[in-house]
Amino acid sequence: MALAEVFEALAGPDAPVEFTAYDGSHAGQAGASVKITVRSPAAVAYLAQAPGELGLARAYVAGQLDVEGDMYEALTRMTKAQSSSRMPSRSPSLRATRSNL
Repeated sequence: MALAEVFEALAGPDAPVEFTAYDGSHAGQAGASVKITVRSPAAVAYLAQAPGELGLARAYVAGQLDVEGDMYEALTRMTKAQSSSRMPSRSPSLRATRSNL
C-alpha cells in the first residue's frame, strides 16, 4: 500500500492539502495552497506516535517533513480533515489493563 493511500484513508479523498510521500505517491488536491511532503519513514513514525498537530510538528522540526504554504493553515486543514474523516475509534478490548498484561 502506498503512503498516499494511507493519507487518503485518514484525511479523506477531498482533503484540501496536496500530499507527496518519499515512496513517490501523491494524494489530496493537486495545486492546493498547502503541500505536505513526507521525506522519510522517520516522519511516518512521528505521525504514527502522535497523530495530529504534535506528530506533524515533530516531523517538521526534525526535518523529516516539509510544508509549503502557511504552517498554521496546514495544521488547521489537517485537523479538520482528520476530524471529518471516518477515523476508527479505539476498541475498549484493545486497552491495556492489569488483567491482560
